[in-house]
Amino acid sequence: MIAEMLAPRRSKFNPFFTLQLNVILLTGLAIVVLWVGLTRAIIDDYSGDTRDSRALVHNLSLALEEHARRTVQSVDQALVFLLHRYAQDPAGFDPVALLRHELQPTGLPISISLLDRDGWLVLSSEPIGGRLNYADRQHFRFHRSTPDSGLFIGEPVLTRRSGEIRMRFSRSIRDAQGNFAGVMAILLDPAYFVRLYQGMDVGKAGIISLFSREGEEYVRRTGAAVTFGGTLRDGPLFDLVSRYAGGEVFEGAAPGAGPLLISSHLLDDLPVGVMLGLNRDEVLAGFREKTWRTVLVGVMLTAVLLVLSGLLVRRIRIHAAASAELERTSRAAESASAAKSAFLAAMSHELRTPLNAILGYSEVMVHQMFGPLDERYRGYAGLIHHSGAHLLDMISGVLDFARLEDGSVVVTEERVSLPPLLDACLEQARGLPDGHGLTLTASVPRDLPDLRADRTRLAQVMMHLLSNAVKFTPPGGRVTVHAAAGLSGLAVTVQDTGSGIAADDIAHVMEPFSQGGDPLHRRHGGTGLGLPLARELTRLMGGSLHVDSSPGHGTAVTLLFPPARVLPPAGPAAPDDKESRSSP
Repeated sequence: MIAEMLAPRRSKFNPFFTLQLNVILLTGLAIVVLWVGLTRAIIDDYSGDTRDSRALVHNLSLALEEHARRTVQSVDQALVFLLHRYAQDPAGFDPVALLRHELQPTGLPISISLLDRDGWLVLSSEPIGGRLNYADRQHFRFHRSTPDSGLFIGEPVLTRRSGEIRMRFSRSIRDAQGNFAGVMAILLDPAYFVRLYQGMDVGKAGIISLFSREGEEYVRRTGAAVTFGGTLRDGPLFDLVSRYAGGEVFEGAAPGAGPLLISSHLLDDLPVGVMLGLNRDEVLAGFREKTWRTVLVGVMLTAVLLVLSGLLVRRIRIHAAASAELERTSRAAESASAAKSAFLAAMSHELRTPLNAILGYSEVMVHQMFGPLDERYRGYAGLIHHSGAHLLDMISGVLDFARLEDGSVVVTEERVSLPPLLDACLEQARGLPDGHGLTLTASVPRDLPDLRADRTRLAQVMMHLLSNAVKFTPPGGRVTVHAAAGLSGLAVTVQDTGSGIAADDIAHVMEPFSQGGDPLHRRHGGTGLGLPLARELTRLMGGSLHVDSSPGHGTAVTLLFPPARVLPPAGPAAPDDKESRSSP
């Protein structure tokens, strides 16, 4: 019961189904491996591009820090130098001469101004156009209100004299008692910073900023635009800049710049800081382009794998359908062959009974067992007996073929001496009705080695060959049996001087049930069962049958048994080795 329940399921998992399943699974596995590899490549590219982008931001910010430090320190050193010269000789202090002869090697675009304790412009390296007071300016208020203040950098402003934007670097002046006595200032053109900033490639949305510790911006570049003044205190960016002031790269955002990778530095000994940020989308644009290319390649390869898999599965299904059709055809052919064999066997058995009766009654009539008959009727009875015997012989052949096909023919292997067997067969052939008027001879050496074969079946084969030879040899002809042993084995040949057949027709002779229109049947008028039966029985005994015939030269049929079938001479007490084999 369990086997019957599982049989349908097992039938579904035929080799073609398993092959299709393997193709699908392997395709799926290949696609998974492909996308895992592509995903890993994308992740590696992202990590590498992000790492490179952070390194770029950090290195550019270091360059900004170094430039800002050098510039601010140079200006401050110039201020300290000016304060020292002013303290040595206030009356002889000449800003123009000092700028031209002492500070020119710095190469900085600067100018010098000196304010008294009330904010009035006292001295300047540039022409003074009237009396000017700067008491309201940021740097003056800072130094007046902050004792002992150091360097102060004011936000960029428009100068009153030239109307140009300048950054003021200033230090306070103290008298001998340490009281506030004025302000020494150096005005720097912020274009000095802008030239460096514009030479850096920060993209369309990058940012560069020079700012104070309080968050006031001096110079800022956003994309290609440069602004002076402003503040970083509005929003969370200044808190991040102050927190990561040692150059660490962090992510933030600035108005008009979008998401940024930022690095900032607050100069420890100076009141300024620098910041550089690159737009995150811009620096990772190359990664996104590579990612799209990778995904496109993955999609294309996936499509190729799916198409190939589909074509392969389709081909497998075609082969499966062809195999199933071939199997159905084979089963139908086997069924038809079995039905044919069963039909022939049944018909043979059914016909043998009435034929035996016909043979018996015709023989009674031929021998006049129950009284004399007219010679004419005796002739008719003889014809009836001869035809019945011929028909019985054909039926026996059909029955033998049916038994060969269903595997019920059994051969027994034993030691067979050929000379007496061939003599007996030849003598029996002489008594055949068609044997009258023919010469039947044998050329068989008496010392011919014995053969391992079935004695009965071998005699049956020889009688089939001799009957055919006698039947198709005209009166006055000759039938000869030859036998010889050699290196290739043992051969027995039945040769006649009949009409012979063409080489192309030999294949028809070996067919057990040829179509009615083949040349042999038209010429001989028989079923042609003798040779096919002889061939199959010889094969069962380990030998082979060969036909050599040509029109007008007769026919030679040879039985060839290989050396393994040829037995050495028997000893004094050779065992009677017998073994049974059946037809496949």
